[in-house]
Amino acid sequence: MMGSGSGSGTVAAPASGSVMRCVARRRAAVYVCSCRHTAAVGDDVEGKLAGCLRMTEALLEGMDAAIRSADANDALRFASYHEYMRKYNQVLDAVAKIEPVDAPVDRYNIDAVPSKFDTIGMQQQGFFESVRGN
Repeated sequence: MMGSGSGSGTVAAPASGSVMRCVARRRAAVYVCSCRHTAAVGDDVEGKLAGCLRMTEALLEGMDAAIRSADANDALRFASYHEYMRKYNQVLDAVAKIEPVDAPVDRYNIDAVPSKFDTIGMQQQGFFESVRGN
C-alpha cells in the first residue's frame, strides 16, 4: 500500500515498535510491507515506483481495450495472453529492482506456457485473466 503525506507523517519503527514523527519539509511517501512496519521512501524510489504504476495501468488498459474491441464470439479474442504475460513479467522485474516484492504475485515462466496454437479459447482466457488478476 502506498500513500503520501503533506510533509509530516507517522512512521512506525520496526525494531522498537515506537512511533516517530517525520517532520521532513518535502513530501515523503510511506509504504507498508507484509511485516506490518512502515518506512519512509525517498523521492527517487517514489518516482521509480510511480513509473511502474503507470506501466501497470497501461498494461491493464491495453488488456481491457483488447477485450472491448474483440467480437464476443471470437474464439481467439484472448490469444494475446502470451504478450501480456511477458509485459507483466517486465513490470514485476522493474518493481523488484526498486523494492523487494513480498506480495503473493505470480511470475510467469514464459517458456513453459503453451502458445496460442497449442491451447483452446478457454485456456487462453484463463491465462489472460490470470495476468489481469495479478
